[in-house]
Amino acid sequence: MFGIKDPTIIVMFFFLFFAAVFCLVYGALNWNKGGEISPQELEEESKWDKEEDDIDSEVGGL
Repeated sequence: MFGIKDPTIIVMFFFLFFAAVFCLVYGALNWNKGGEISPQELEEESKWDKEEDDIDSEVGGL
């Protein structure tokens, strides 16, 4: 097969091929799946955004 005499090369080629196919299928099935954000996390993120805006205005940023 392709002039390759070492069977481990052939086995590794198939592992590489199946790993690539698995990654593509897994990525396609899980595309744009986002996690749910709890109300607590949303409130904490809002506080961080406000603090960051306050610091930027103090420093003279945007």
